[in-house]
Amino acid sequence: MIDYLVEGFQIYYGTDYIAMIFVLLGMYLLTLKNRWGFVAFLVGSFAWLVVNVIAGIVAGIVLNVIMIVLNLKGFIQWKKA
Repeated sequence: MIDYLVEGFQIYYGTDYIAMIFVLLGMYLLTLKNRWGFVAFLVGSFAWLVVNVIAGIVAGIVLNVIMIVLNLKGFIQWKKA
């Protein structure tokens, strides 16, 4: 089990763990109605984008580009609503 985790860390340079932490942080902050949750999601989505580029997962790349745009939109429009 430990070998599997270490191997994943070596392949993706830890960006998968960074992505997981920031996505969870973003979700937590948004449940508290905190605008900075969008920023945390942006960091997490960008990190997942890097992981998907390394892994060559085209659908993941497209998804994360869309998520980055939606989180930017959410952050910008937070006070307009």
